[in-house]
Amino acid sequence: MIRVLVVNDSYMVQQILTRIVQLAPGMEVASQAFDGRQAIELARTVRPDVILMDIRMPVMDGVAAVERIMRSDPCPIIVVTATLDSHMLQIYECLAHGALEVVKTPGLDSRSSRAPSAADIQRVGQELVNRIRVAANLGSALRIKGALRTREPRPLPTESRAAARPGSALTRDFLLIGASTGGPAALEVLLSGLPRDLDVGTVVIQHMDHEFMGGLADWLSRVTHFCVKPAGDGAPIRRGSVLLATGTQDLVLGVGSRLVAREPPDGALHVPSIDVTFASFARLARGRLVAVLLTGMGKDGALGLKAIRQAGGRTIAQDQATSVVFGMPGAAQALGAAEYVLPLPGIPGKVIQLLGE
Repeated sequence: MIRVLVVNDSYMVQQILTRIVQLAPGMEVASQAFDGRQAIELARTVRPDVILMDIRMPVMDGVAAVERIMRSDPCPIIVVTATLDSHMLQIYECLAHGALEVVKTPGLDSRSSRAPSAADIQRVGQELVNRIRVAANLGSALRIKGALRTREPRPLPTESRAAARPGSALTRDFLLIGASTGGPAALEVLLSGLPRDLDVGTVVIQHMDHEFMGGLADWLSRVTHFCVKPAGDGAPIRRGSVLLATGTQDLVLGVGSRLVAREPPDGALHVPSIDVTFASFARLARGRLVAVLLTGMGKDGALGLKAIRQAGGRTIAQDQATSVVFGMPGAAQALGAAEYVLPLPGIPGKVIQLLGE
C-alpha cells in the first residue's frame, strides 16, 4: 500500500488530490497538511511513501518544507501547483533541494474557483497516479542516499546575476547535456562549475513538462553565471551560449550550427528526446564535441551517447552514488557509451579538460 501525504493550503485542492489517491488501487492518504510546518512534522511521524507538496502556503512555504524534509526525513516529493507564473522560481528551488518533479494540479484552473467535475478528476488524475507509483519505487533509494545531496539553504535570488553573454559568432564546437529526474539540481551544479568564458555552444535536453521549461531557463540564469535561453526551431548555437530545448518537438543539429525542430514519432516516450539530439550531433558535428548524460529514469540518451563516442566525441555519465536515479547514465555505462563515469561534482572539471584537449 502506497501511503501519500497531501500538503496544500486549499481545501478544494486537498479534496481533489485526496480523491485521486483514494480511487487508485493500492494507495491511501496517510495524512493531510495545510502548511509546510505541518508537513515537516507529519513526514517525521507518519513516514509517508510519497508527499504531494504545494508551494505557496501560510506559516511555511513549500521551498522551506522540501529543504527541511530532504535533510531530516528524505522522502519522494512531487511538487503539485496550479499556478505557472508568479512563483516559477520557487518551483525550481524545490527541485534543487531534492523534490523529484513538478506537475500541474489535476483538473484545476488556478484562474477559476469552479471545482472540477468527477470526470475531470478521473481523466487527469491517472497521470498523477502513475507518477506517484514511480516516485514510491524510488523511496528506499532516496532514504539510503540520505539528504539527496541538497544544497546549503540560501535565499532565492531576486535579480539575475551578471550572466555570461554568448558571443555573436556561430560555433562548430559543442557541449551537450541530457538529464531527467533530478536534472535541475544537477544542471545547477554542472553549469556553475564551468567557466564564464566557455568558448563552445551548449545544448541542454531536460525531460520536463514543456509548460515549465521557460521557468527552468530563467531559474538557471539566476543561479548560474550563464544566460540560459529557451530554444526551438532555428535557434543559433553561438560560442558561450547555453540553449535549453523546449516545446513538443525533437531538436537536431541543422545547417549553419542551428537547431532544427522535428516531429517526434508516434508513441515517443520523451519529447524532446536526448537520443535524437545526441545522434544528430554525432552525425553532423565537425568540431570539438563533449556530451554529458546526467541523472534520470529510463534509458533515453544512452544510445545517443554511444553514437557520439563512436563518432570520436568525448562522453561522460554521472555515477550512481550522486544520481537521484541511475537509469539513463546506468544504461549508458552498460552500453559502453560513457568514456568516463564520474560523481557530479567532478564532471565540470572533466568537461573543461576534455574541451581543452
